[in-house]
Order: sequence, then C-alpha cells, then structure tokens
Amino acid sequence: MNNSHRPSLHEQAVEKALDAMRSALPLGDHPLQEFLSVQQRLISPNVPAGDVAVQVAVFAHLSQTITQRLDHLRQQYGAPGPVKTERDNGLPGDFQHDNQELEAWSVLYHRYVCIEQQHTMHHIATQASVDERTIRRRQQLGIRRLTMELLAAEGDVRQQQVRERLQLALPRYHVPRLFHNSTILETARHILDTADAPHHLLLHGPPGTGKSTLALALAHEYAASGNLDDLLWLDLAEWSSAGALSLTMVPDTIARQLNLPLDHATDAQTALRAYLYAHPTLIVLDGAEVLLNAAAEVVRTLGCLDSARVILTSRREAPSDLWLYQLPVPEFSREDALAYVEYLVTHEYPGQAHTIDVFELFDALWDMAGGNPLALRVLVNISRKLPLSAALQQTELNRLYIDIWKQLTPDERRVWLLPLVYPHGQVYYDEIHNVLDCDSRAVDRALESLVSAALLSVHHQPDQPLSYSVQPIVVTVLIEFAQQGAHIDADESVSVFFQRLLQRRIEQLIAQPFPEDALTTLRVARKLGLHAEDIWQCAVQLTSQITTAGLWQPWVDELKLLHASPLPSHAAAWVNHQLGTALRWAGQLEEAHTFLAQALVTYQNLNENRADSLIELAVVSRYLGQWEETHDNATAALEIYRRVGSESRIERCLHELAQLALDARNPEEALTWLSRQTNWSARTWSIASQAYLLLDQPEDALDAAQRASRLLPVQHPGRGRAIATLGQIFDTLGHADTAVEYLAQAVELLDRAKDTLGYARASNNLAVAYLKQRDSVRLIPLKEIEQRLERVQYIQQHIGDEVGLAVTRTNLEWLASLSNHFPS
Repeated sequence: MNNSHRPSLHEQAVEKALDAMRSALPLGDHPLQEFLSVQQRLISPNVPAGDVAVQVAVFAHLSQTITQRLDHLRQQYGAPGPVKTERDNGLPGDFQHDNQELEAWSVLYHRYVCIEQQHTMHHIATQASVDERTIRRRQQLGIRRLTMELLAAEGDVRQQQVRERLQLALPRYHVPRLFHNSTILETARHILDTADAPHHLLLHGPPGTGKSTLALALAHEYAASGNLDDLLWLDLAEWSSAGALSLTMVPDTIARQLNLPLDHATDAQTALRAYLYAHPTLIVLDGAEVLLNAAAEVVRTLGCLDSARVILTSRREAPSDLWLYQLPVPEFSREDALAYVEYLVTHEYPGQAHTIDVFELFDALWDMAGGNPLALRVLVNISRKLPLSAALQQTELNRLYIDIWKQLTPDERRVWLLPLVYPHGQVYYDEIHNVLDCDSRAVDRALESLVSAALLSVHHQPDQPLSYSVQPIVVTVLIEFAQQGAHIDADESVSVFFQRLLQRRIEQLIAQPFPEDALTTLRVARKLGLHAEDIWQCAVQLTSQITTAGLWQPWVDELKLLHASPLPSHAAAWVNHQLGTALRWAGQLEEAHTFLAQALVTYQNLNENRADSLIELAVVSRYLGQWEETHDNATAALEIYRRVGSESRIERCLHELAQLALDARNPEEALTWLSRQTNWSARTWSIASQAYLLLDQPEDALDAAQRASRLLPVQHPGRGRAIATLGQIFDTLGHADTAVEYLAQAVELLDRAKDTLGYARASNNLAVAYLKQRDSVRLIPLKEIEQRLERVQYIQQHIGDEVGLAVTRTNLEWLASLSNHFPS
C-alpha cells in the first residue's frame, strides 16, 4: 500500500485518550476519531449520532484492544482471562512470570479499563509487589505496545476496506473464468508491471473476443493484490452513447469518477497528475475506440495518466505513432471454444445439461460462429429459446431478439424492459416487485423464464439482495422497440411503459436520494426520446440531490444538453442559473459568468430567483478578481433577501461580503460584516479565524477555529482543512508538539478526501512543525522530513500550486542549511 494511507498515531495521543477515558473527560479532536476501526463501531442503526457517540466508540476500542491482548498473554500461562470486578485477582499473578509485556498490558487494564475501581499507581504497585517506578515504566511500555497494536489493527482494516472498495468499483464482483491461452494474460501482466513506463496497454480485437473479460480478470488481480490505492472502470462506449461524455472531457470524467475535488484553481489534468503520482491506481477504459478516433485526445488523456496503470479495450488497433503497448486478443482456438461451450452448458445451465449433446451442439456452433466467445454465448442462449436450426439461420442478432420478443408474454416483456431505467441496466429483486403492478407470482414466473432463456442475468453479491440485468448487446434492441412504437400488449406501448417507469423512478429518488442514479435517470429519459420540457421537469425534481453531492461536471453536461433544447422562457432562465452555478463549482468561471448574466436578463422582478443569481454571480466575480462587481451584486442580493425575510440566504451574502473583505486584506471590514449575524455557523467562525490571523490575534483565531471545528460533523468533507488551520495556529503560537498532532490528523483526513491541494499544503506545514520540535521529541528523522518535502514539491509542480510551491522550496532550503544535523 502507498505510505500516504498509513495511519498516523503517536504515543502522546494514545496516552491523552487513556487519561480522558479514565477521568471521563471530553476527548476533543483526536486522531483515533478518524480511525476506520473506530468508525465501524458507529455503523449499527442502534448507535446514536454525534460527538459523544464517537468518543464512546474510541473508549470502547481502547478497552477491547487492551482486554483482548491481556487475555491472549494470560492464556499462555494458563491464567483466567480478565474480569472487570474486585474478584479479578490476576494482577499479582501477572507479575510472577518475569514477562514485561504481560506486566505492561496488565497495568493498562487495571488502570484504564477497570476505571470504576479507581486503581492508583500506588495501589497497583502494592498489589504487584513492585515499586511505583517499575509500574510507571511498565505503563509507558504498555502505551507504546498499545499504539503499535492500534496502528496494526487500523492498517488491516484499511487494507481490507480498500480491497472491497476496489472490487465493488468493477462491473462484476466475481472474478471471471478465462478460456484464452494463458500467454495473453502473462504478457499483459508483464506490460503492466515490469515493462518500461508508462504502463499503458491496449487490448484490441474483433467484437466479442473477450477483451473486456480479460481486462476484468486483470483488474480483479490488482484489486486483490494490496498494491493499489484506487481503481476506476469507465465504459467509454456506454458514456458516449448516453450523451454524457464528449472526447474533450475524458480527463474531467476520469477525475470526477475518482472523486478528485476540482475547483476554479485546479483543472482535471493537473489534479490527475498530482493524485496518480501519489496513489498507485489502475484505470480501465473499456470501449476505447471512441477515444482512439481522435488521436489528439488520446495523447492528452494518456498524458495526464502517465503515473497510472491503464488498460484500454478497443475493436481496432491504435495508430502506430502513439506510445502505447498493444496486445491483440484473438478468437478462441477450437479447443478453447469447445471448453467454453462445455462450461456454458454444464455450469451456467446445469438444469438442462443432461438434455444437450455438447459435441453435436458445438460442431454446429463452430461452423456458424467460429471461435468468437460472444457469438458462441448468444447462440447457446438462443438455442435454449428457439430451435437450434432456427437460431443458426438468423444472420443478425437484432432479428433473433425480435423473434424472441414475439414469444414473450406481456409480463415477461415488462420485466425484461425494467432494468433499463436503473443504473447500469441492473435492478434488485424487491424493486421489480415494488414497481410493477403485477401479481407477484406472475413476476417470479417471468423472472424464472427470462433467466432460463439468458435474457436476464442474475447477480449474487455478498450481503446484497439478488439483482438482475440485461446484457449490453440487448439494450440497444430494447430502446429501438420503444422508438419504433412496439407494444407490450394491446393497451400499452413500450414508450408509454418507459414514461410510467421513469416517473415512478423519480418519485423513488426523491424519497430516497441517490445522486448518481438521478443523473442516470435523466440520461435514460433523453435516450428514450422524452420531450425537452418533460426532461426539464425531471431535472427540477432531482436538482437538489445532484448538487448536494457535488456532481458538478456531469450536471453541467446534462444542463448543456437541456440548454440546447427548445424550452419556455421560465425554464430557460432556470437552466441558465443552474448551469452558471454548476460551471462555477466546476471551475469554468468565464462561462459561468455568461450563463448567470443571461439568467438575470430573464429574472427582472426583485424576487428570490433574481437574488439567487446575483449572489452566484458575486461569487464568480470575486474569483475573477472583479471586486466592485462582487460588492454590488452581493449587496443587491442582500437587500432582496432582507425584504423577503430569507435568513439563510442573508447569512450567505454576509459570508461572501466578509470573504471579499479578506481577499482585499481588510480583516476589520470582514469582522464587521460577520457581526451582523445572530447565530454563527461553522463557516462564520472559519472566516473569523482567518480575519483574526490577519490582525495578528492568534489566541482569538484559535478560539474561532476551534468553534468552527466543533460545529463540523466528524465526516464533513471540510473537516480536514479546519483541523489544518488549527495546526497552523498552534504553530504560530509556538506549540510545535500540538501543531504536529493536529497537522498529522489533517494530512490523514485530506488524503482520504482526495483533496490534493490541501493535502500537499498540510504536509508542508507538518514537515515544518516537525523541524520546530525538540530533537528528543521528534518522532521522524530529518531525512524523512526531506523526503516528505520533496514529495510535496513534486505534487505541487504537477498541480500548478505556485504559492504552495514557493513555500515548499523555502522550507527545503531551510532544511538543507541545517548541515550540522543533516548532511547535504
């Protein structure tokens, strides 16, 4: 695993937590709160939310770790396990084996776990028949061992979570079985692991030869290896056909899917270069022929992925002038094809295996399809629904499915169509019953029939209900049924059925939001040919969850398609405002300014719609350095909000005006704007802390930053930067040890949030805080500090953070000047 994912925890922090547990005092900000092994204790629905619950989880984790370790050591001597009562006479016995480890854990247990007994050092020393000095030494040894134990357990939890997360990022959870010659897989591994960088591999071959299956098998290997921090599978063909991807936006799409934070100062290419340098990542671009058609975009896209392993699949080779390893994926040999057909018959359709003569079937299939795996699979599937002779007579797959459609009952047709309105064409069993107005037994019979005919695939995943999906090759055929006016029965067309499903799906998403699914629903609505105004109505209903999740660039893509459609003026104004806001968050400021200005042209009345566009335009203007326009728009919005009595929006205007004053280096004016608020939020206190720092009032800045931190939930994405601010303030106050504690915690949070800019700057500040510590206290050598700063410098060079880079270079020069401690 990459060292950036290594948990950070110091012995001083563990001792602080133990003292808080013993004294029943508030723990405050503490690195153990961010440990996944602690947060897992909060997942149960019976556990209450809030900071108190987090503190209880930390104390429970410490108690359990100490108790289990002591129990393990006592078992080696045949002694009974620890019991938290006065009857536990194990303490004297723990000191009779001349085992310092056992003695150390025993001291921790009796002092910090058995807190109701209020054991003092003197009491423990008396019970153990040793002096207090020995007990104190054992306590320090125990804290050291407990720190190591906590770090080891957290490392295991993180590695397991990473493996599970990477596997779930793949289109299929289970590893596919391969029938290709093993040489292909070995060659692919060599290219991705040991060949000259960049490790970019194109798997190419005719349709259906198993390119995606081979890529999936490789991805599963790397996901399980423990050598990856991240993994992305992007079906370029699917995204392109859904209208959600333009070739120029492939780097943006990759950055977005990796959840990299993008803003006006950070574009996708620089963010990717910085992140992929620091995090071993595998990226699979399936169906990449849509990208290979534009050589310039291939070069641009792969250029920002040079630190990652990349697998592309395509039906054709790449141009020879591209720096790209290319590996052809041929059709099966006759021997491999026979093994594949035999597997399909005996493993995927075992109920019918005894009725099929595999060799007779194979000869006919080989003559028809050769060694193409997809064609073999389709024909085996079809031969179970149609007579083999009829299936072999068909020359187009579309005709095969049309013939099958004619044989299906209306219930079977509805069930077959249903997955198309769900993400990736996949729907859960319970959802099918909830959505369809059919007898439940009829639905089950339809599912059984469709799965038996291989028209639906059934998926079993750990701890997940059954789900069903249609094969990608069938999706186009089913959509054509809708566009061509096909009917399910005499009373309902496929098109009307789809419209009914979409409205039901939107109602579900409003009741239980899933932002990615909301975007998919809009794409499906367009693909199925709904009118522009109907799609706009869908977008209005789903806006809140999409923007709350921060899915700005895909939201921009959807809104631009709506903007190009014929809409009434009120709908067009709404689209302009939403598009301007989304572009602002996506960092495309000039374009955001244009669309927000267009919205104001329509919103002439002094109402909240106009004020919303004014404040958004104020934010954009501030980023563009147009301070006078920012002030005018923000104050105009403030007057409207005051007139209509919108308190939450008044607060936002005051924040924007205060931030404008800070940008102009006028902290007094910023505090004046903030003073107009009655109830201060986390952002209010955060802005105030920055103002106090500019006023050289570090004590006030510390108080404000602590208030902001307390108001932010533990899982809030901005918590990392808030804690980094606390670290900087303690550094300014000269408390280097406390600064190290906070900055180490901030680096951990920012790395987990993939905030590359914040991570680099906090890492820089942490390195400086280490340098300011006394040699006797500092936990890492100067050589490692230099390596950290050099790593930060590389990241900042890639991301284009010139301000941060200048600070890092200054710190490296300072470190080099310490020649009496560190040889050059």
